[in-house]
Amino acid sequence: MLLVIEQGNTNSVFAVHDGERWLAQWRSATESSRTADEYAVWLSQLMAMHKLEFGLLNACVISSVVPQSIFNLRNLSRRYLHVEPLIVGENAELGIEVRTSKPSQVGSDRLVNALGARELYSGPLIIVDSGTATKLDVIGSDGGFEGGVIAPGVHLSMEALHAAAAKLPRIALQKPLRVVGDDTISAMQSGIFWGHVALIEGMIARIKAERNEAMTVIATGGVAALFHDATPAIDHFDPDLTIRGLLVIYRRNTRDHHPEHR
Repeated sequence: MLLVIEQGNTNSVFAVHDGERWLAQWRSATESSRTADEYAVWLSQLMAMHKLEFGLLNACVISSVVPQSIFNLRNLSRRYLHVEPLIVGENAELGIEVRTSKPSQVGSDRLVNALGARELYSGPLIIVDSGTATKLDVIGSDGGFEGGVIAPGVHLSMEALHAAAAKLPRIALQKPLRVVGDDTISAMQSGIFWGHVALIEGMIARIKAERNEAMTVIATGGVAALFHDATPAIDHFDPDLTIRGLLVIYRRNTRDHHPEHR
């Protein structure tokens, strides 16, 4: 079985695939100082709830945008799975053409998303990934990565508003009943929620206009579930985009010999 680890700046996802389907997946807050042993204690308890154990895992693929965490995640695989992990950006061949001026600067999460999207969707694509940052990435009709947009994520915007304005409280992220708020909190919630929707809609429209072609829009990421049904600009909500991309990378690098089948 395969252990997939996708680590973002805010959250990390751990998932298990048996060669045919995803058996389980778990999300935790990203903590760059968490040791391999701490990961193992946390993960073993969750796996036990699904009648899984480390002895069943014999492959691991990792994508992380937090460089200081990779050492501990690598050690988790070595000590507890007894395998050398595939790590995006280090020893994993992705098989995607990156058509940017500085390909090495493109985050591994963006390329993994592109690979996951190519498995299910055809034609030119826009991937909207709502996490710590909100990213809109463009995938060409032939599957190449062609660049994108990076904007502050919704939670960053909320924290910045609270931190910079002394009288504005910290609020919960939720869809307001009306656009025009009748008190401070509802006004802030509207500005955060509908402002973010407007950002997504506006950038999608500008990307399509600049490229002058029909494009399929796929939303993913930790907070995308709140936004995807609030706008017709998003065609599909796909929460498994990133882990599917990591499965594609694993299979490409093992040349169709999949230890997760064992």
